[in-house]
Amino acid sequence: MNSPSRLSVVCAAFAGAASLLPAWGFDGNGNGLSDVWEQRYSAQSLAPAEDADGDGQSNGTEAANGTDPFDAQSRTGISSVQPAGGDIVLTVKTQPGKRYRIMRSSSLAPGSWTAEGAAQLATGSSLEFHAPPGSDPAVFFAVSVDDVDTDNDGLSDWEERQLPGFDPSKAQSAVAGQDDGVTLGQRLGTGANTVSFDAITATAYEKDGTVGALRITRTNGLAPLTISLTRSGNPNAQKGSASAGDYRLEDAAGQPITDSVTLPFGATSVDLRVVPVADSLREVPEMLTLTIPASPKYQLGASSSAAVSICDASRDPANDRTFLAFLAPDSGVTSSASGISTVHLRGDNSEALVDLTFSSLTSAQAAAHIYAPGSGGDIKGLPRGQVSGSVWSIVAAQFFSTDQAVLDALFAGTISVNVLTGNYPDGEIRGPYLLSNGSANPPTPADPPPIETLTGEDLRRDVARFLIQSTFGPTQANIDALVDSVNDAGGNRIAAYTNWIDSQFALDQTRLLDYTQAADAQEWALRGTDPINYTSTTGEPGNNN
Repeated sequence: MNSPSRLSVVCAAFAGAASLLPAWGFDGNGNGLSDVWEQRYSAQSLAPAEDADGDGQSNGTEAANGTDPFDAQSRTGISSVQPAGGDIVLTVKTQPGKRYRIMRSSSLAPGSWTAEGAAQLATGSSLEFHAPPGSDPAVFFAVSVDDVDTDNDGLSDWEERQLPGFDPSKAQSAVAGQDDGVTLGQRLGTGANTVSFDAITATAYEKDGTVGALRITRTNGLAPLTISLTRSGNPNAQKGSASAGDYRLEDAAGQPITDSVTLPFGATSVDLRVVPVADSLREVPEMLTLTIPASPKYQLGASSSAAVSICDASRDPANDRTFLAFLAPDSGVTSSASGISTVHLRGDNSEALVDLTFSSLTSAQAAAHIYAPGSGGDIKGLPRGQVSGSVWSIVAAQFFSTDQAVLDALFAGTISVNVLTGNYPDGEIRGPYLLSNGSANPPTPADPPPIETLTGEDLRRDVARFLIQSTFGPTQANIDALVDSVNDAGGNRIAAYTNWIDSQFALDQTRLLDYTQAADAQEWALRGTDPINYTSTTGEPGNNN
């Protein structure tokens, strides 16, 4: 029993409240404490009669009240006593799911406590009770705590509130057809846990700041569970594997994870974050694999490992890099052929798009290849003819034993493209791929400089320049007329030049057909006057028009 609070008509002094009615709960291990309370606060090692946090309430009392035995501030009690409208208003700290009642005594003598009003079921962190002051010279109040089992399934409402998937208003809420009390008994042992690993966000990007996410999920178990983790890379040695400096492994709160992770009581899953560490290296996708090893504490589900790929950047076109190759005749080849090829490398360095154009080959094309001179083999064959958007996967090939070696060679400028023909089966034209400074996004040009106003001879010279560029040659009258137009426009040459161009387009079209037909008509008239003008050697009228 807790210490009751004393209230006189003059002043109030109060301490911890009393739990006057015994609380109960699921006690599978028979130690007098609720198993759910023990799991909720990791209190399996506590003795009921002791007081772990020194708050004046024994561990057994805290178990009955649902409070934290390791936190002196977590205790059941009357936190406030205030007069209001002729009554005494008592505020009680509560645990949702527990039931509370105010008890009253005028003497503190054993057996003198009586219930004051009805009991209330808590749904929040506090309750208010109203009590009349009475006529006794002194009055003491205490609070009793007990449990209710609304759905009569063998678990108290407070216990079911601590358990994910359990509903205090439904007797068979966790497993269909089975009372929740039976289900809890099956789940409290760690051996009942089945754990599995899944990738939620399977790719992390350094440049974009995208974080990879993994999730460990368990079924059945409810007790706190610590799960060991092992780390590895890509099982394929040709592929990239993440090293310790490529990432940080964190929990959902950003705290570092080393070799294990703990699921708290009742938690059905825990998330892990793979945070990429940005660097200046050019790397193919690098895999981090996390694996849950076998343990007697749990069973392994369908998937006991999950992986995240760590990449330089996403496949946003803005992250592409372009390599350019100018193809010219190979050594010892006599040809006027030429060509150009581009490689658009995607931001994650796993794939590229290849374009190839060429002309003036000496004979029919036989093939085209991406290759490394001296490697003794081709890295990728290209379609014959002009090529657009051919996909090149950056993977190990020929003497390049890893994907990374191919990527390194591309950036080093040691990978080329060649076009083979019937006359030159070893290659007619070739060129190395070199990293270009180009961008998928055209740069924004600078604002043009302001246009100065010209007068006098400077204006006449500029008008003459404009008319020389826009006609077959101006006359002096043309120049004078346009100078006058500029002056009429307040010196704005651009406005005057624009109006002049618009007026030219507005003129009637001069048609060559009309001129040709007029010439033909003139020649027929001449022939009619004197046919000798047109003989078998000079041709008929209109012959040359």
